[in-house]
Amino acid sequence: MNPALFTNSGFYLSLPSVNLNLDSPLAFSDLYVVKPNEVGQNITYIDIDGILANLEYQNEINTDLNVGILGLGFRTKHGFVSLSTQLRTNFQLGVPKDIIRFITRGNVGEDGRGMDLVLLDQDLFSLTSYLEVGIGVGREFGKKFTVGVRAKVLLGLINASTYNSSVRLATEPDFNSFTVDMDYHVRASTPISLNELLSGKSISSIIGDDYMSLIPRNWGMAFDIGAKYKITKRLSVAASVLDIGTIHWVEN
Repeated sequence: MNPALFTNSGFYLSLPSVNLNLDSPLAFSDLYVVKPNEVGQNITYIDIDGILANLEYQNEINTDLNVGILGLGFRTKHGFVSLSTQLRTNFQLGVPKDIIRFITRGNVGEDGRGMDLVLLDQDLFSLTSYLEVGIGVGREFGKKFTVGVRAKVLLGLINASTYNSSVRLATEPDFNSFTVDMDYHVRASTPISLNELLSGKSISSIIGDDYMSLIPRNWGMAFDIGAKYKITKRLSVAASVLDIGTIHWVEN
């Protein structure tokens, strides 16, 4: 939130909470269609035509998950002080239209011949998760103008993403075979080395008795700034710039 906005109460305590935001190229109503069967009963079907009609060539599903751990705030003589801790996670998934078409309709074109498809030509996924601990201070100047700033310490848990990813499928004219060409790169910073996991080692053998090694070493700083101006008793305007900062990913 804008650090210049605070409650009218003298003190507040926020208990653990979950906030999930999902941004998808498809609405829920695009996924299904209801049609009567041969005896007149309404049956719900997956609407493949509706899904394909509402998808662009390249699509992205974006999910933000914020878990509020604990927070408190109290009013001072000229403003407000707040403390907050939360776990923030962002996950982005690329969904190319041709992947849905290939899964549902195969690789046959309208002319009955095999199609060459670009199943993927974008970043496949991106995942970032970190802990955030912040302290905010708001100050009132007179009865109309308020400014606020919040400083935050960040502890990076996971940062993983793909780039330059592509999957192409070429079908032979006689349908006897098809060829898949794949090209992908994965960048990751995690508490446990992906190279060691992919080599076949178990998590228990990697960490052994050194459980302290699971504590991440990816530190960062960020801050929020904001202001509010009260024009009349019933009208005010506010603006803020949030999450200015970075995490230095150094682990694995």
